[in-house]
Amino acid sequence: MTGSHVPIEGLLDAAWYAAQRRVGALEPIIRRARGVVHTPPTLARYVVRRLAQLLEETSGRGLGDPSITFVDPSVGTGIFPAALAQIAGAVRVIGFDVDAHAIIEARALLAPIAPTLIEASPLTSLVPHPALDPGAEGPLVVLGNPPWAGRSESRGEPLSDRLLADFDRDEEGQPLREKKKGVLSDDYVRFVRWALEVVSLRRDGGAIALLTNASWLDGPVHRGMRRALLERLSVLEVLDLGGSALTSRPAGLRDKNLFGVRVGAALLLGVSRGQPSSVRFGTLTGSRADKHAALEGTDPLTRPVSSEPPQYRFAPRSSVPRAYREAPSVADWLPFHREGLQTNRDALVIDSDPDVLRARAQQIADGEVPLQARAHFDPTHARAELRAALEHGPPEVLPVAYRPFDDRHYLASRVMCHRPRPDLARAIVHSELVLVTTRQDRGRMPFQHLVLTRFMPDNCLLSLRSSCRARGFPSHDPDGAPNVGPEVRRQLEDRIARSPPPTDVLLWLAAHLGAPRYVGPLDEALRSDFPRVPLPNDLAQWDAAITAARVLRDVFLELPSADPSPKDSPIWIGHHRVYGTAGERLARARSLLDTAVRHIV
Repeated sequence: MTGSHVPIEGLLDAAWYAAQRRVGALEPIIRRARGVVHTPPTLARYVVRRLAQLLEETSGRGLGDPSITFVDPSVGTGIFPAALAQIAGAVRVIGFDVDAHAIIEARALLAPIAPTLIEASPLTSLVPHPALDPGAEGPLVVLGNPPWAGRSESRGEPLSDRLLADFDRDEEGQPLREKKKGVLSDDYVRFVRWALEVVSLRRDGGAIALLTNASWLDGPVHRGMRRALLERLSVLEVLDLGGSALTSRPAGLRDKNLFGVRVGAALLLGVSRGQPSSVRFGTLTGSRADKHAALEGTDPLTRPVSSEPPQYRFAPRSSVPRAYREAPSVADWLPFHREGLQTNRDALVIDSDPDVLRARAQQIADGEVPLQARAHFDPTHARAELRAALEHGPPEVLPVAYRPFDDRHYLASRVMCHRPRPDLARAIVHSELVLVTTRQDRGRMPFQHLVLTRFMPDNCLLSLRSSCRARGFPSHDPDGAPNVGPEVRRQLEDRIARSPPPTDVLLWLAAHLGAPRYVGPLDEALRSDFPRVPLPNDLAQWDAAITAARVLRDVFLELPSADPSPKDSPIWIGHHRVYGTAGERLARARSLLDTAVRHIV
């Protein structure tokens, strides 16, 4: 069936079938690089219907108002123009896409509604078409499903980079104090920022309706993005579509992805002009059938919420005591910290026997072990670099806290390990102890993210989920200096009248993060950002907690070699599955901590 023969009521399904053909024709590596994720018809219809309701509520305009210009910044095969035509009839649509084949297919398919389709990215200009001029008549509505690519093709474009700087600011307008800001440069983030700008500048206002990766909903680094949306949009509505395979959830709880991908999805709706000012939020969970039924239904999927600085999160959260909010975070206590080892090649570079790894390194260099080319990994280059390194001596093999109560060894090679964390390795050489916890956990399992070790932590030490990466906080920094924040040290000395060794500082933190009476009431807050731990009231309180924490330390440090628990079992502490002697001794240690940690903020 050619596009010109498809009636308007059949355009949406035809666009969806064309999208499936497009996905099948694209090489997987190209599909991932471009971030091609197509929108199911049910979801497209919901977006358009809800957008119509918001426009009617805020401006009194219907979707069919001829003064409105609709822009799809990544039109693909035309799913959103088709949904608009099916629900609102003839509307003025301008679509952009960098894929020439998609533009050709959409042009043929959408011939009955004659949209303007342009083979280009709109991110290079605020006015890529005269109808997008800020002074043009009528509201501007940007809707669609922009690319979900981690590495944006617009990176380096002056306009896109300049606009993105607005998402890199906190509530006081200062640059975010974050070591890693790469997630702000994801393609979908750049498209949201562009849409926000063109709609905000429009003389007659407008609206945004964009489907995105859901990482911006609660990511600490995305707080500047959330702030900007709240400041620029008079009405903001967010629907968390769920479906992340990267977060933990209780057994039996289903949460399927509507797009068939691993990351969660979200819908961002916003209006730049009109009253009243409001924020609404909702979450969809369950099977795909459950979600499609909810999207096709008439019940409201969001409800009013408040969003407060400094994180500006939307999801309703339990009340957090002021004393906890004002307590120093683990990153304030221990300012040097890094995410754990990430090899991307565990089978090659991690083993229980260090001699096996040394022999394997030579075999890899000699071409006796097959290597698979992947993004960021060139086998030819890796072999050459490894051969050159081996000419100067045997390979460096170091111990790694691979899983709870399962210490192994790893080949500390910068070419064989994706992220070998050399500065963390140097710090661990100087350290007596390393505290391992997480910055954030988007899952639904209770906070139990604590390990004490002497070794480099694997970044999956606490969970296999990428949303819950383990971070190592050593007692000393890479230069051998005590890893204690100066402001925390000053306050600590005022309270206990002495300067404690850095290992005791780690034990004070571990006492709280390991005590059920502390983590239980604060579960949600502990999983939302770096955990916070209060200062002691006095020396007696300090000593009691550290004495109890030493028992916990001994459980972690002694059992890896003595406990007969199965070494390859998923004994994630974060999932309450610690077996045998380890589980029994850990439970006793936590009971002692509960007695010692009496003050709960």
